[in-house]
Formats: sequence, C-alpha cells, structure tokens
Amino acid sequence: MNNMPLLFTMSEDDLNKADAIHGHISYEYVKNLKQFKRFTFMRDPLERTISQYNHFMTMKTSVEEAEILRLHNYSFLDFVKTNNPNLALWVNIYTVQLGDDCSPIYNVREYLKRAIKNIGHMDFIGIYEDMDGSIKKLKKKFNLKGDLKTVGKTPDKNKVCQITAKERKIAKKYLIPDYILYNMARGAI
Repeated sequence: MNNMPLLFTMSEDDLNKADAIHGHISYEYVKNLKQFKRFTFMRDPLERTISQYNHFMTMKTSVEEAEILRLHNYSFLDFVKTNNPNLALWVNIYTVQLGDDCSPIYNVREYLKRAIKNIGHMDFIGIYEDMDGSIKKLKKKFNLKGDLKTVGKTPDKNKVCQITAKERKIAKKYLIPDYILYNMARGAI
C-alpha cells in the first residue's frame, strides 16, 4: 500500500490486512502494526534538504510547499530557517517522521525526544550514502533474495540550488535534530 490519504483513514484491522506499506510515513501511523518490519533509509540531512528544496523548486505539479517557496522567492537558507509551519515540517524530516504524535503543534524539541525513542524501535535503518552496503545488510538480516537494480537520484541538470561552504555551515546548524538521528543511525549499522 502506498496511498497516504487512504492509509490515514484506515482502521488498524484494515491496515493489518496489507502485505506491505511503503512511502514517506510517520512512525506514529505504523508503530502498532506488529506484523510488519519497520525500516527506513536515511540520507545526510543537508544533502536530503538540498534535494527537497530542488524538488519543490522544479516541480511541474502544484503543491502548497512548492508554491510558498516560489511565491516568496525563498532561497535555500530561507527554506532551512523558515518559521512557516508548512515548510518547517520538511526541513528536519527525520525528526518529523520519527517524532510525529499527530499534534497540530510542531515543537522540534518534543519531536526529537520522541524520534530518539522511536528510532530504537526500527527493525532496520539503512544509510543512503552506503546504499549498496545497506541493502546487503538488509537482505542478510531478513534473509531476503533478489536484486535492486537502481536507486533514484535527481540528475544534476535538475538541481537549481548550489550552496556555498558558508551556507552549508549555516544550514547544518538548523539541521542539528536530523543530524542527531542520522548519526545514531550510522552508529547502528
């Protein structure tokens, strides 16, 4: 299943009938589904955030976050520093996805506390920068067979954001919550 609107409206009993659930899903929505293995792949938070910004800025379809960025002509650092609640949820996405409690208020410290607790409940965490090694470990851990042919990456020609060393340093300060989780994950594999 990879239908997020449907996923959020289904009962736990209905969800338990699914063979697999995949996509960008908050831990809160799947934590009680015991028959599923919960795993994720994490990417260096700065590189992931740059990729998210590029994605929003080059989207052909209209989504609210992309419209906000384009309408207000947000730079990459504007995006990372934003107080806009719609955009802020995309900046420290690992903290959001692992720490979401369905609260209408996003408090990064509270989310991070929950995310640190929840990361310990993951069955497997892979690292994007070592995708081949992570896939190999995942397959070994769960005795999986088969090949993974490619993992998608944004072609360089689609990248609208090139940031300086100074901007990288500034952005990393805003991404500390995700770096905490990323470094925990790197230590776990």
